[in-house]
Amino acid sequence: RKFHERSFSNPIEETSQIRDLVRRLVDIVDTIAYAHSQNIAHRDLKPSNILIGPYGETLIADWGLARKICPSKTGDPPTVRGLASEANLEESLPTPGVGTPGYAAPESALGVADDRLRSGDIYSLGAILTCILKNHPPQRKETQAHDAQDPIILKSIPGILALEAIAQKATAIDWVDRYESVDDFRSDLLDWLAGEPVSARPENWWEKAIRWPNRHRTTATGLATGLAITFMGGASFMVFQSQQKQLVIEQANRLQMALDDSSRLLKETQKANEIAERRRVEAVNNRQIA
Repeated sequence: RKFHERSFSNPIEETSQIRDLVRRLVDIVDTIAYAHSQNIAHRDLKPSNILIGPYGETLIADWGLARKICPSKTGDPPTVRGLASEANLEESLPTPGVGTPGYAAPESALGVADDRLRSGDIYSLGAILTCILKNHPPQRKETQAHDAQDPIILKSIPGILALEAIAQKATAIDWVDRYESVDDFRSDLLDWLAGEPVSARPENWWEKAIRWPNRHRTTATGLATGLAITFMGGASFMVFQSQQKQLVIEQANRLQMALDDSSRLLKETQKANEIAERRRVEAVNNRQIA
């Protein structure tokens, strides 16, 4: 909530904050993954049950509704450790209405069988991610009609569509459309943090093209260097060609001026010769008359 109430001075600060929140969520997922490996489902994951310890550690509170997953029904090994009291973990029939509205999976209203308890926790983790993104848990279609739009859309954060796709897959209405395990959900979160594509949202060709330099930095650096050298070489050649062309033009202009001067001098010489010849003829005629 504090994240959405803050006003960030620039997108970089906002991106850094949401990445920190996603890392916290990964810590939560790690804990739930361990609980699931020990055949325990929390069944009441929500932001108010997530605590930050005195040394910055992420803690999950309120295991009062936690339930033991019967190995005989799921095929898991019969190893269970005490994350909650045995009284709360005793195998029982599905319990309707367990969990917090908005964060509990839709099927929890009718009671969840043992083979779906893990999927219920995945839904709750996806609901927490949705709350990080939109400041509220997922809303059913019947309630979305009353909301014109989400209060916050983090458009400035790189890869936000992929993160929203992760949340949507984890909170799918039908449990078979969700992640098969918490580990799969965790893998997508880690891939998002690493700038890698996520399974919840296949990339378009142009997104792959944009991401390619980050995934192949050595090759991309070599190509960029080669292109830069080629560009600089081409630019230098064009400058040289331009200079040579200008030099040829200047030489041609000088030659033309020289030719023009020669032509003018030739005409002046011819005119002077004509005048001299005319005067010579006049002088000869004058002598003959005299």
